[in-house]
Amino acid sequence: MNMNNKTCNNSFFHQSLADTNVLVLVPHQDDEINLMRDLLVSLQNCKATVYVAYTTNGDYSVPANVRYQEAIESLRILGVPKEQIIFLGYGDSFNTAPNRHIFYADSEPSISNAGYSETYGAEGIKELVYQVTGHHHEYLKDNYIADMELLLEQINPAIIFGIDYDTHPDHRMLSLGLDRALRNMRAKNSSFKPVVYKGFAYVTAFHSYPDFYDSINLASIKEPREPHTYHYFGDRDVYGSSIYQWSNRVRFPVTEHNSGPFLWNSPLFKAIKAHTSQSFGFKATAVMNSDIVFWQRRTDSIAYDAAIEVSSNPDTKDRLVDFKLFDISDINSLEPVLDPLAWTSSGEDTQSSIQLTWAKAQDIRQIVLYSAIDFGEPSRECTVYIDNQEVGRVIVPPKGQPLVLTLDRTCHAYQMRIVFDGPIALAELEVYGTALQANPLQSFIKIMKDDDFIYDYYVDNQKQYLDISLYTYMADANDVTLTIDGESIIERDDDRYMIRFSQSAREVIVRATINGNEACYDQVVIHRVSKQALGMRKRLQQLDKYANLFFLRLQRKWYYLFQKQ
Repeated sequence: MNMNNKTCNNSFFHQSLADTNVLVLVPHQDDEINLMRDLLVSLQNCKATVYVAYTTNGDYSVPANVRYQEAIESLRILGVPKEQIIFLGYGDSFNTAPNRHIFYADSEPSISNAGYSETYGAEGIKELVYQVTGHHHEYLKDNYIADMELLLEQINPAIIFGIDYDTHPDHRMLSLGLDRALRNMRAKNSSFKPVVYKGFAYVTAFHSYPDFYDSINLASIKEPREPHTYHYFGDRDVYGSSIYQWSNRVRFPVTEHNSGPFLWNSPLFKAIKAHTSQSFGFKATAVMNSDIVFWQRRTDSIAYDAAIEVSSNPDTKDRLVDFKLFDISDINSLEPVLDPLAWTSSGEDTQSSIQLTWAKAQDIRQIVLYSAIDFGEPSRECTVYIDNQEVGRVIVPPKGQPLVLTLDRTCHAYQMRIVFDGPIALAELEVYGTALQANPLQSFIKIMKDDDFIYDYYVDNQKQYLDISLYTYMADANDVTLTIDGESIIERDDDRYMIRFSQSAREVIVRATINGNEACYDQVVIHRVSKQALGMRKRLQQLDKYANLFFLRLQRKWYYLFQKQ
């Protein structure tokens, strides 16, 4: 192993994504950063073609041309060329009058706060539907979904990053609309199976903890917990329900230039500041962390291709395969009542059952069941049969949490049957031929301290040991080996590791590799410095903080005096 290069590094940043189209789908100009941070840079450095699409023109209180200019400049800083930026041209926040959000616009077009009722572009850029068809689209819900499908057809992404179900109605509309568009696309083209990552713009970014300057070692995104002044979500918000468990999140590393502890030299901070009309720079301390967080949905379920029979209420059985985990009746409410959108067996159905039958034999390796997100009944036991042979007896958890049953071996079968020990409400049923979806992204590992991703990590040189752990994605932590340079040593205790520093160690390099695959690695540098040196870095960090605040205030004043249009 070569540790001569005393720098932080990770194999994630050196994988090849050539010929891979990546779509980033967000509602407003600045949400691309809330969602992606500098993952935009990382993917492009790996030769992926990254497209960023905005569903709205961001024109609630600021003209579209201003928001377009800011988005184009921000993305230029992050390396995304203008020709890979797409605008769908819908209005920002239609909820200025009761029931006038596009979510409710089934036949009569919504009118946006900016006074528009059909799609439009700005800055000499036409919206997508006009570019393709030569006409605008009225602000109707079905048109919105159709334009999303048009976007997916035009880009044909292998990977999608999309905004999830935040408190903002436009964010909710995008999340729910994307679910529907993905299912429609799968129905039209069975080979369309992109890898989908969804993330929040608020609870893990814009309204997250402003902790950038709390330590000279940058912290990872903290789990949203109430009560906290920087979060606003209600008891009925999706976070903590369904798939949105903190332990289920997918975490990506950040690039060297954005791993702290200063903002002045961060390209990401420059991109954030480009969104001047939103005063976004003041949120940088909440947005910039040592990881980037998403929740993953698979799109390769073979349940979509099966004939489905249920023991009762067959008129709602299609909800089992509509890709949507929930819906909503009031998109504007801060504490919405979520519609479970589930197949619900009758109360008299004491042995509720679902049967899937395929025209051709299928490989079955994994089964995933989602209970209804507001299902108040006790957890149900179910028994799974494949071609009439029992393969598992498991409990379906409540509140929409997924039950994941991975079989010991792959079964080749025509039929699968699930029997429950009482009435049940199920939001979704997924069946997979593999334990993991095929993914253009390669597996990776990351060294952590106290659940924080670390890179250049500074500690007091009087510290004799340091506890670390590992994060793995599409890899087994048991197959990882950690090595260390010099006379320091690493001891392992289950899934935890302890570094014992030699007395003379100043810069300690720790490298993690997958056994048998040294191309998958992470390397960090631990700097052992004096208390005085740590204090100096902290003072420089505070100087960075107050200098940035001063110039951000100047920028905001300049904008309102001279630039606002």
